[in-house]
Amino acid sequence: LMFLSVLFIGVACTEKTNLLIGKWELVKTSSPQRMKKALDKGLIVEFNKDNTYISSSLEGINAQDGWRIENNTLYMTDTSGVSEFEIIKLTESELTLRMSNDNDWIDLMFQNASRRTVGPGREAFFAWKKR
Repeated sequence: LMFLSVLFIGVACTEKTNLLIGKWELVKTSSPQRMKKALDKGLIVEFNKDNTYISSSLEGINAQDGWRIENNTLYMTDTSGVSEFEIIKLTESELTLRMSNDNDWIDLMFQNASRRTVGPGREAFFAWKKR
């Protein structure tokens, strides 16, 4: 039974890892006032298969280093240390991460920029982007 529990956790982490790989664009936050700079600059995070990432914006590369997922936590390292994000939602098209600081938190909502699909309410946006 213990082996099956460990196997299940390993499969769940692998599934999350596979879903996370690709480019993610920050589209919304639970605190737009505090995250205005990141939203205005067009923050994009690209997670690679080799567990490296690049965080960039219109100003260029912001950070790059390594990442890993354990249970529902995404760990990202850079020159300032390790940042922890709770994975609230992870699908092929959406990623929501919770950034906690003491008694405060901010949710960061990303859209998958590498697997965009046309869906209800988004046809015009993507048709315009393709031209």
